[in-house]
Parts: sequence; C-alpha cells; structure tokens
Amino acid sequence: MNDKYAIGISTALSVLLAGLVLSLDVFFPEPPLNLSSLRVNASLLESDAPITLVVFTDYQCEPCKALYPGLARIQKEYGSQLELITHFMPSDPGALELGLAAVCGNDAYTSYLYLNPDNLLTYAMMAGLDNETFLSCMKNASTTSKVLEGIKFGSELGVAGLPTLFMNGVRVEGAASFSELKLLIDSELQ
Repeated sequence: MNDKYAIGISTALSVLLAGLVLSLDVFFPEPPLNLSSLRVNASLLESDAPITLVVFTDYQCEPCKALYPGLARIQKEYGSQLELITHFMPSDPGALELGLAAVCGNDAYTSYLYLNPDNLLTYAMMAGLDNETFLSCMKNASTTSKVLEGIKFGSELGVAGLPTLFMNGVRVEGAASFSELKLLIDSELQ
C-alpha cells in the first residue's frame, strides 16, 4: 500500500511541477529574437549592401547542394540589397581543387559544381570558360592563397559543419530553406 501511495504522490507532484513550468511560459514568455545579440563578428562580414550573406560550403556536401537553389533565388530576389560571398570549406582535405575551380569559374560554373564536382574541365567548357585560362587560374598561387584565406576565415569564425552562413554576422547552420532565409533577411531589412 505504501508503494502505491508514494507513486501517486510522485505523479501528482510531477503534474503540478509541469503545470507550474507551463504557467511560467505564459507569464514570462521568451523575448522576441534579437538578431543583434547573435552577431558573431559583424565587422568582418559587412559590405556596402544592407545585407551581407557569407556562405561556407563544399560542393561535395549534400546539405550544401540542397541550400544552393535557395541561395540562387535569394540572390535574384534581393539583387543589390544583398552581397553574397562564398567561401569553400572542404570536408575532404584532398578536395582543395574544387575550391580553386570555384574561384576561377563563373556563376554558371558554380551551379555545375553542385551537380557533379568530378567534371571540372567539361563544366568549364559548358559554362563558356576557356580551358587554358581556367587551368592557368587554378595553378596560380594567388588563387590558392584566396581559397586558403577563406578556409582560415571559416575556422576563425568557428565553422565546423557545412553549410554555415552568416547573415550580417548572425550564424545560420545547415541548409536553410528559401523561406527561412527570406524571413531572416526581411527582418534585418526592417
């Protein structure tokens, strides 16, 4: 009889405690999201555009591939209000070549990289790039330096998982949808 009594009291106390916690949420709701409190280092990420979106990506990363169409749509919708800066962060140390290719390519080339990062020269031709110029750019020390600077920048900001975005210094991890990105950008523009 004592065990049943103890279980009953324990259950009643649990229900009472849960009710108290729920009522605290009603009386003391969480404050609205304050994006300025989430800024990591906005001075590193600012540009002349009202919105700076810095993206750390890898062309072999499935969530990064999922993010790309939304980013392209965001860039088209916001135009000059948005500066999109992409940095390559290889998930595989041997994949540095993809970052070099992205720096030497154009927007059309980048979209091909997300489709299949194995056909670098074929995609360069499809994107209207001259193969000699493209290969020369990939072998250039300044191109390598630019890619390595992006990787270092991501490490300094604590980028560990991909994709990671910074919208005016606010960290967004994972493949955010178009509507999620639009909501963040619109709230920043207000």
